[in-house]
Amino acid sequence: MQSLFTFVFVHGAFANSFSFAPLQAELALLGHRSLAVDLPGHGFEATFPAAYQS
Repeated sequence: MQSLFTFVFVHGAFANSFSFAPLQAELALLGHRSLAVDLPGHGFEATFPAAYQS
């Protein structure tokens, strides 16, 4: 099956790439490819400065 389109998702504030997972699943069922990226400081690998820890 040939992919129709490729979608690239970039999250907004207070979010990460996982927020696009349901949409990506639906697009895949329709034959589309997609990529969701985490901006620096966001996502599952985000690290926070010690100043923000309680």
